[in-house]
Amino acid sequence: MDIDKIIALIPELLLNFIPGFISIRIKEIYGCQNKHDEFGYTIYSILYSFVILLVYRIFTAFVGVVKLPLTAFLAKETVKCCACLLLAVVLGILLAKLPQSKPGSWFGRKINELTSPEGTVWEKAMKNPNGAWARVYLNNGMVYYGELIDYTINPDDPVKEVMLYNYELKVRIEEKDSNKSGHRLLYVGLPKTSKETDKVLIKRDDIVSIEIMPTVVEGKDASISG
Repeated sequence: MDIDKIIALIPELLLNFIPGFISIRIKEIYGCQNKHDEFGYTIYSILYSFVILLVYRIFTAFVGVVKLPLTAFLAKETVKCCACLLLAVVLGILLAKLPQSKPGSWFGRKINELTSPEGTVWEKAMKNPNGAWARVYLNNGMVYYGELIDYTINPDDPVKEVMLYNYELKVRIEEKDSNKSGHRLLYVGLPKTSKETDKVLIKRDDIVSIEIMPTVVEGKDASISG
């Protein structure tokens, strides 16, 4: 067994896996997409690495055809490794951004009209390009109303959260109605100093429902979803 030959093959073997893995991680982190299982990581890492190597080989072949002085430079193993890692970053950015872009959304709808660039219904409700205000009803009777800015969008995060800024807090109270048989609901506001910097963090497990009022822009009507 020639150990030197085996050692020489290690960089080539890594190039068939590492660039694709880098692309996947960029896609998951910055694209907020579902994580793959171990088998999926392996398959997609090899697939993306194959695409990256193919692009590099096409480029080097083009350089060789037109007889540019870069031919000898691109043939070096170190240059090949660095170029593949750079292409891995570019591919990862494309995979993260393309589904959210207008061309990506258009292409998805052409294949399936029900396709949405958002990964979950939670993200679709929270995502409002022009900003939004939200009224959040909790299972303990409290009701928060404030500006919706920050929220969890990672579909693999076990804890979904929403943060409201410049909020108001009321408490849902049920009392007997003296004029009618039955009960009525009152929402009593609690004393609070109004500050734009005030914020409250709410876990989705504590939420009964959310009313979302997107900011009106250029006379468009705000829709309510929750």
